Amino acid sequence: MKRLALLFMTLAACGDDDGTFDAGFDAGADAQSDAMPDTMGDGGMDALDAAVEDSGDAGPPPICPTGSVVLDPVAGAVDLAVVSGDFTSTVISLLAADGSVTAANWINSGTTAPGLTATLGGDVVLATQSPAGTLGIVDRFGADVVTRFCVASGSLIGQLRAGADGFSANPQDMVVIGERGFISRYEQNADTSAAPADRGSDLIGFDARTMTRNDERVDLSEVGGSVVGSEGAMVDILPRPARITQAGAYLVVGLERLPADLFGSGRGFGEGTVAIVSLADLSVTGHVLTGTANCGQVVPVPGADDEVVVACKGYSNVAFGDVAGERATSGLFRLRVGTDGSVTELDAWRVSDESAAAVNSVVALGGDLVAGVATGTFGETGDVLSLTALGSGEQDDVLDSEEAFVLGQGALVGDVLFVPDATTGVAMLQRVQLGDDPVVLMPVEATDALPPRSAGAL
Repeated sequence: MKRLALLFMTLAACGDDDGTFDAGFDAGADAQSDAMPDTMGDGGMDALDAAVEDSGDAGPPPICPTGSVVLDPVAGAVDLAVVSGDFTSTVISLLAADGSVTAANWINSGTTAPGLTATLGGDVVLATQSPAGTLGIVDRFGADVVTRFCVASGSLIGQLRAGADGFSANPQDMVVIGERGFISRYEQNADTSAAPADRGSDLIGFDARTMTRNDERVDLSEVGGSVVGSEGAMVDILPRPARITQAGAYLVVGLERLPADLFGSGRGFGEGTVAIVSLADLSVTGHVLTGTANCGQVVPVPGADDEVVVACKGYSNVAFGDVAGERATSGLFRLRVGTDGSVTELDAWRVSDESAAAVNSVVALGGDLVAGVATGTFGETGDVLSLTALGSGEQDDVLDSEEAFVLGQGALVGDVLFVPDATTGVAMLQRVQLGDDPVVLMPVEATDALPPRSAGAL
């Protein structure tokens, strides 16, 4: 394996403020008001006017509601959104492709405004795919809310609750295709008498213009089932749908297929599988990735709208953290979905004894090249970011950290890969310029409030 030397291509001063917000985010409102100008200003109004004009021929209701401006309009370039947090509070920043910050604190857990029925919690991710000019936010376990904004205008498209009274659905992702949207719900309702709309372990549909539920629902129970567990008893397996990516006329849904009782004594798992969902009739077909487990992450392949990369993180029947068992069921796959819903495995790469298990926080870079994080061990080893060529199995280690679980979900903008690094005292976005010889650029700071956790290209 090749370890690239750190090469700083630019010299820019980076802030060293390590201040954080408290758990209750009492300072959130002040931080938000400090980050926002008192008025929109000419640039902000120009951006708002342009957004409204662009959406004028979309038909009612408009994609960007003119009466729902709840955040600062964004006049500068926006190519990247960054989620920073301490697992209690969250800040979302907006950056340009060159790493310059357009809005360091666009929205945070202290943001309240008319129309926002829920503020950001501490377990927040960005939607894997959002239409151009929009930002999709998924507030997961306990919050169960998805939110969509138009970035240029700062307008709220809407918020939607994914759970029900007494039931936390733990939404993981959402995808918008035209006027339709779908949300993946990880948990299953313990109330077996619940109406289908409140059962979970599914995809639920919504109207993307109004952010209201519709009658569309994809029941994924058929890709659940049961297996013989580690103690010889049958273990109920839930589909546990996670990330969603569109591939042509289909949705590819990553499934973790883990026990209904995650912390029960009898461990077991369903073989790695993704669900192929027809957008025409919402029919479901499971595609098995033989010899794998825990295949919840699915990401688009740049330049190929019918291809996805699936990351299988592995699972062990022995115990949580059993490295050997997890590595044995881990791998990366590049899939092509045909017009008839058939699946072709273009590349399959499995973790070996010698390779880095770079199957976390994956980003498809085009063709068979995939960036992924091999997570370290607390107190022992740090994370490693590797580029893996699935066809040949060749890996390049391009970044490492001194701590474990600090390199987060990255994003590709042009030919630069942005990787959040939450290492204590660092709290920066690492940048890798791709090419025949990838180069590590000077890191940039998204916000001085909280450490970065994930990023998404816009």
